[in-house]
Amino acid sequence: MGPAPAQAAAAAHAAALDLGIDPATLTRTAAGSTSTVFLGSGIAVIVAAPGADLDDVSRRVDLAADLARDARFVRPRWDGARDVGGRVVTAWDLVPVDTGPVDWQSAGAALRALHAVSAGAYRDRHGLADLGSLADVSAGIERARECRRIPASAAVVLRRAVDRLTDEIAPHRRDLVVVHGDLHAPNLIHGRGGAVLCDTDEIGVGPAAYDLGMLLDPLRSAVPRASLGDFVRGYGAPLPPLPVRRSFARVAHLRRTVALLTVPASSAHARFYEAARLGAWQAMDRDWSADLVPVVALPPGRRARLAARRLRPF
Repeated sequence: MGPAPAQAAAAAHAAALDLGIDPATLTRTAAGSTSTVFLGSGIAVIVAAPGADLDDVSRRVDLAADLARDARFVRPRWDGARDVGGRVVTAWDLVPVDTGPVDWQSAGAALRALHAVSAGAYRDRHGLADLGSLADVSAGIERARECRRIPASAAVVLRRAVDRLTDEIAPHRRDLVVVHGDLHAPNLIHGRGGAVLCDTDEIGVGPAAYDLGMLLDPLRSAVPRASLGDFVRGYGAPLPPLPVRRSFARVAHLRRTVALLTVPASSAHARFYEAARLGAWQAMDRDWSADLVPVVALPPGRRARLAARRLRPF
């Protein structure tokens, strides 16, 4: 185990002692670019990657605490985050997962509960961004171009996508709700007591179609076709038309693409994914009527073949 993983494990063990549980019960279940997750006796301990900002993470924990009170969201054990051995650590109630058939009606109700909280109050209290605006995406493209993370030809394609999407979503930006902003399957926990949401990293305000478009993305919908009726019954409102959902799904994917361009690609794996994302937007630029193909929607075998070709879309 290298220094960073060992430090994360030590921080998680210290947090467990503070929470009054035996550190020996902790099991590391996931390690990504932003955090390492440990599960134990009724808790989840998340150790942020080195360099995480304590105040920023604490703000996101405070947001989760409010959402746990007002909607169906995971509940933090601590007020804010803590510095434990030089690492930023958060602790959460562990949601017992239901391993049986997914209750999609409960999932719809969980999303509806989020969309029902007061967008104005949450925006004022937590400084939530307007995800229906693409101003941040435009600024991110300029930064990526200025620091030579992308060639000029890629910037042109991404700017055209911003212009098209801005026009498409303009008529649908009037009714703002609190939106999750990153609503894909891993952020929807199917608990024994019903579905709950997790992850506050991208929460903002915007049209409900932002979440519904991403969750029901045409090429990788989290909700099976046969269960869509159950989901809609739980959500309690008609779905926006498919063209509207598709536009907002594209907005979410474009925002993600540009956000990742601000982080240097540190490995061949990261460079492949970056090239594949840019290639998807290049394909969309040629045929805007086609469905966007996120690289994660590709079958693993095809992904591997693309990686072997060392994609250079621009």
